[in-house]
This record gives sequence, C-alpha cells and structure tokens, in this order.
Amino acid sequence: MNIFNRVIIVVAALVILAGLVITTLVAANVTDPDVLFSGWFESQFKDVADLSGGAVAGVMAASIFIAFGIIFLLILELIPFRRPVLFLLSSSENGIAVIEKDSIRELAEHTAISFRNVRDATCKVVKNGEKLMVISCHASLPLGTIISEITAELQSKIKNTVEEHTGLKVRQVDVESKYESGQDKHLALR
Repeated sequence: MNIFNRVIIVVAALVILAGLVITTLVAANVTDPDVLFSGWFESQFKDVADLSGGAVAGVMAASIFIAFGIIFLLILELIPFRRPVLFLLSSSENGIAVIEKDSIRELAEHTAISFRNVRDATCKVVKNGEKLMVISCHASLPLGTIISEITAELQSKIKNTVEEHTGLKVRQVDVESKYESGQDKHLALR
C-alpha cells in the first residue's frame, strides 16, 4: 500500500477515534453535546445525552470496543514495512549480490509446475544459516500418478535448479503431494 493510502487511513481512523471518545464522554454526561464542534453532529450527540440506563452502557461499551479496534488498526498502519529476507549470493570489493526469499520461492514453484504431471505447487523457503535453506512444497498431482516416484524426482529437480541458479546450498526439499480433486477424473498415464 502506498504512503498516500496509509495517510488517508490514519487520518480517517483518528477522526473516527475522536468521534468515539466524544460519544463516550457525552453518554457519560462528562460534557455537553452542544459545546463540541460548535454545532456539528449536535443533534446526534443530544440523542446520546438523552439516553438512560442500559442504552448508555451499550453506547459506551460499543464506543470503547470500536475505539480499541481503531487503535489496533493505527498500530498496524504505523508499524514500518517489514524488510524482505535476503540471501547473500556473493560479496566482494565491488559490492554485494543478494536475492530475496520470495524470488527463490517463485523459482521453486515454477520448477515444480514445469515438472511432469504436477498441476499446481506452492512452496515455502526457510532460511537456515547464511547460505543454507530448507524448501517445503505442496504439489497437486493427477489421480493415478505414482506419488513416490514423482516426489523423489521433484525434490531432486527443485534442489538442483535452485542451487544452479542461485549458487546457494539447499539443505533439504520437503514435498507434500496430494491427488488433485477436480472435475476431470482421468488417470495419469506413465
């Protein structure tokens, strides 16, 4: 999300939070509804001020609950963006070369999908040391595929491709396979 959108969200959240605080103060009879904002929303605040008993408690409870939600949203919006996890490819006097974890994940997924009989694959890369990683993939295969054969070959293919393209060592590749549940019930042929 770009900075302009974040600023709009923060300003809107602060305005809503101010309204909730004022509503709570009016409901608790701490302040008069006609003093605030010199006329803005005066009729709505008078309606809140005229409430009694359980209705006052309900308005105050709802306002406080929503205020906590808005505060949580503000905290999430004001936390700086997370920096991507990087793997160091090389370092020399000319500079450094790094690759993002997501790029390695995309390479592993593309390798898996381009492998025979793999219909879909989602992978996850976990950094295990400076130049080591563990790759976990979930692969969908058509019914009739010999899973043990495909997963062993797929593990080897992903490991070799990632190591060849990045120069990094892949400690292990875990592949979890399942038969694809789809409309076509054709069996895969060897």
